[in-house]
Amino acid sequence: VFTRDTSHAALNEAWRDPRGLIWGDIGKKDDGSIWPMVHSSEYMKQLGRPLPEGQLGAKEYCESIGARLPSIEEFISLREDMGAQPETNEGYSHHNDKILPNLSGYWFWSSSVYPDNSPYGAYDFNGSFGDIGYGYRIYYVAVRCVVGR
Repeated sequence: VFTRDTSHAALNEAWRDPRGLIWGDIGKKDDGSIWPMVHSSEYMKQLGRPLPEGQLGAKEYCESIGARLPSIEEFISLREDMGAQPETNEGYSHHNDKILPNLSGYWFWSSSVYPDNSPYGAYDFNGSFGDIGYGYRIYYVAVRCVVGR
């Protein structure tokens, strides 16, 4: 369903979905460990809680590598690519690493702000179960960046 894509080296192990969107690997630190991030360093500044010098939020991290955070609609399409029935996570399976590796065990930020709590919350995606939720933008969550469309 997905094909390996090496056109954007900064995305590391990247995969192109059937719609042409390129999904980067999970964000990692230089030592290879997972790099959880707040939703946006700009948002943290607005709250009066700026991140330490040199630390980025998920939004800015993706921008720094020429990519962006996926929208919640793109995560919903991903969930369906992973076997889920439309508008539900029923049938979702994170076990097929040939589709997109490094999903299980992590929540991922989306670019979509939660409308009922927009100043504070953003949608996120559970890579283990395909759930769509939302978290406070100050939480440290895993990141995947995308390129295309």
